[in-house]
Amino acid sequence: MEESTRHTFFNFIRREKEVLVFALFVSVYLLLQLFKFPDFRVNDFSSFLFGEATSRNVSIGRRISYFYNGMFAFAGLFSAFYFLFKFLIRRFNPSKIRIQTPFYLAGLGSVLALVNIFGADSKNFTGILLFLFVLIFLINLFARESLLRPLLNPTILISLLIYSFLLYSGVIFLVAINEDTVAGSIWWFLLALIHISILYLLFEKKLGSRKALLVFQPLIWVPIITFLSAEVVISIKYSGNPLMDYQIIFLILFVLTYVLTLTVFRKKLYRLSFKGLVSKYFVIGVLSSLAIFTFYSPIVHYPLELFESANPANAQMRLFEYGEIPFVDFMSSHMVQEQWSGWIYHLIHGYSGDFSFMAYFFFNDVLFLILLFFLLKEILKDHLTALVVIICLPFLGELFNPSLLLGVLPIFYLRNLIRKTSIIDYLKLYWVVIFMVFWKLDTGFACLVASSIGLILLWIGKQIEFKFKEVAISLAITIVILGLGLGLTFILRSPEYVMENMTAALHYFKAGQAHGFSQLTWEVDQNFYIHYVFMPLIAILLVLVSLFEMRSGEIKQKVSFVHLAGIFFMLFFLGNFQRGLVRHSFMEGLDFFWSSFFFTGLIFFLIHWFGKGKRNRIFAFLLFGNLCLFVFFKAFPIGQRKMMIETAIAYPTHLGFKQHLVESMYDNRVEIEDELKAEYEWIVNYLKEELEGEETFYDFTNTPILYYLTQKSQPSYFCQNLQNTVGDFLQLKQIEDLKKADVPLLLYSNEPMNFWDRTDNVDNTLRYYLIAEYLFQNYEPDTIVGTKWVWKASAFEGKERKTNLKTYRFVDYGKSAGLWTEYLKKEGSVLAPITLIFEEKQKGAYSKVEVSEDLLNQSRACFLQLSFDLKTEMYPEEFLDWTVQLMDGKKVVGTARFEGFENHEVYTIRLSNYYNWQRGNVDGIRIIPGHLSKQRMKLRGIQLVKDKRF
Repeated sequence: MEESTRHTFFNFIRREKEVLVFALFVSVYLLLQLFKFPDFRVNDFSSFLFGEATSRNVSIGRRISYFYNGMFAFAGLFSAFYFLFKFLIRRFNPSKIRIQTPFYLAGLGSVLALVNIFGADSKNFTGILLFLFVLIFLINLFARESLLRPLLNPTILISLLIYSFLLYSGVIFLVAINEDTVAGSIWWFLLALIHISILYLLFEKKLGSRKALLVFQPLIWVPIITFLSAEVVISIKYSGNPLMDYQIIFLILFVLTYVLTLTVFRKKLYRLSFKGLVSKYFVIGVLSSLAIFTFYSPIVHYPLELFESANPANAQMRLFEYGEIPFVDFMSSHMVQEQWSGWIYHLIHGYSGDFSFMAYFFFNDVLFLILLFFLLKEILKDHLTALVVIICLPFLGELFNPSLLLGVLPIFYLRNLIRKTSIIDYLKLYWVVIFMVFWKLDTGFACLVASSIGLILLWIGKQIEFKFKEVAISLAITIVILGLGLGLTFILRSPEYVMENMTAALHYFKAGQAHGFSQLTWEVDQNFYIHYVFMPLIAILLVLVSLFEMRSGEIKQKVSFVHLAGIFFMLFFLGNFQRGLVRHSFMEGLDFFWSSFFFTGLIFFLIHWFGKGKRNRIFAFLLFGNLCLFVFFKAFPIGQRKMMIETAIAYPTHLGFKQHLVESMYDNRVEIEDELKAEYEWIVNYLKEELEGEETFYDFTNTPILYYLTQKSQPSYFCQNLQNTVGDFLQLKQIEDLKKADVPLLLYSNEPMNFWDRTDNVDNTLRYYLIAEYLFQNYEPDTIVGTKWVWKASAFEGKERKTNLKTYRFVDYGKSAGLWTEYLKKEGSVLAPITLIFEEKQKGAYSKVEVSEDLLNQSRACFLQLSFDLKTEMYPEEFLDWTVQLMDGKKVVGTARFEGFENHEVYTIRLSNYYNWQRGNVDGIRIIPGHLSKQRMKLRGIQLVKDKRF
């Protein structure tokens, strides 16, 4: 009975799938329109009850009604449309083939309508799909033999949609005076679609379907012409020449490309098959359109944060303004990825010292889309379907992370090695991995892990024949070329200088301890175990199963591309997993930085096992499988965001170009909000006025963008000079760099203090304690400028200092004071013991030691070590805190706190990274135990430990 019931159910689904999908699409779309803007304000005053909801003017009853009204509305809509479509199909009896296109449109539309609920805004694009679905469905029913019949061909329909989008984009660029002209409206696009369709039907009757499509082929150049027109008019305006209307430039370029395409290249186009047209031309039109109309903005908006933007900005300045060599003279922690588009911009437009170079940041998105296309093309074995997936896949940027996807390039070179083994193919693999390391460090590391392990697995799995000669020669050539490159840098810079900077870079690469979080999650729940245990376990199992599968001989031919991609994605996921173990964990809610490759890799395995080479099935796996895995297994919510196609159709980035730039009084292409500008303009103007010639400043506030804003040289190897200068080695190197530079000004802290003064709750004077000591020895407090506290070099002659400002901070060591002791055992020697003096006070017992002026003068670089006798056993969960105060008479001039832990007896804190210790304003040290500490720990001895390095 159960088997019969199950059989009946699946028969029903198989028989009625078209009707069910049609009804689902229309009903969900209408439901979203009807319940788009819920209103939960109180409107029933028959009774009045005080409560939290009432205080917020929220009606609980209306919220309940909203849910049940939606539930009943969906049930009613779905039932009504189910019977309507069932009646229409029975009445007109279209063949299964004829309703395939409406079925695919409805299926895709249903998915996109539903993902609006999950945060991927695609309302306008879904509306277009609904319009097409209704149109094609009605044509199939009523006009099967009419003039409209060519529109039933899916290939023709997709081509017309692409041409319509390109025409729409060009028209918007020409006529959209302001953003309100077209923003959020699909009617402009539908109007373009109607025009293109009518023209195509007219041409098709005379020329045939293929030649009729070629009439519109020049439209593929519209996005590129849009980009060129905007860039040309911007260059003309800011060069001081008479301004030419960008619309005229666009029309001239469009006419030229149209004529050339249909004359000079006409015969070549006629010889191409439709597949050739798609692979050679449609790809250009679609990918460039998505990149330009979604990511490229002719007007650059000033970056909202002043920290991360320093990486690309300072790198541009150091290269073009100061002639420094990347990686040799300076390093950006995000490497080439954030720099190369700026290089191109400045080579074309010249170096301007503003943020206009960010206009070309979308080049990275172009690379992302191109690589994704070629990857999907190999998976789907079809150009057009690959384009459809890129256009229609929700959460595309999360499933295929744009900043990481370039790391899968080695897949193609591993595939080449499977086909044939040669020295050249090995060299290509080695160099693409080396390139990825310089491209972006974390991506390069994951790429190196995936490529090396993947290559070994393919050797073991007998997919690539291991030939020692080819491997050895290619490695030798690679080493020789790297050696020649290093030798060239020795010619440009001294070997000692190059090696010192290379060592600095290596120290930074190993500095995960400085930036990692102590916890991976606030709560160890099922999400944590899924992501940190089961997903890595599944990834390892899939890789091992693939190896056994290859070794077993069950694969009669070479491993397929989709299988190879699945293996590589899983290895890349495991190599990139270190990001989730350092910082990008559940604590930051950035799990997709490393988990997305697992979801996509798992889909590739499912395609390998169950796809059977059927394009529709592979498409379904990519669209539905990835979406389901990502939506239901992603650890953290996905915020509201627009799909690429939604932005391109309804909110293209060049909207209002004429209003924003051509008709404005801007003297550059960068728009700055007044509130944001107020945050930095005072300090920028001050620095420009105070500093002359080669003089510069040192930023101790974690605001490295100020170097770019002032165009002053950066006295550091790193573009994010403070945040990247972690560890004793790098701090000592920074001090040497400061000594070599002319640095009369110091930006000591933000006023009021903020996150950047205590990054991750570690005070800058502690994290960078050696630098802090050098600054305290050489700079004095001066004045507050805007939101920055400016200090001046002690020898700097100027106006009277403001010395009444607070010059010390509360420094919290946590448990690091005990750990630091172990590190310093080989570094310190006892300077002088200090006798303990106990005094009883009403507020509780504390220990106090006196500091003589002579002793203070001898200990400009020293630690304070506290030894304890443990009264009872200590437990990890106990909070055993101690406070150390530096005293100037009865005035507290420095405070530190540390925690005792797990039966540790000796604790070390730094004294000389306090301003008042360096300035001789300390005559005593007070040690105060916390409430529980008095019961567990008895202070045994105190000693000063000299720092040998000074």
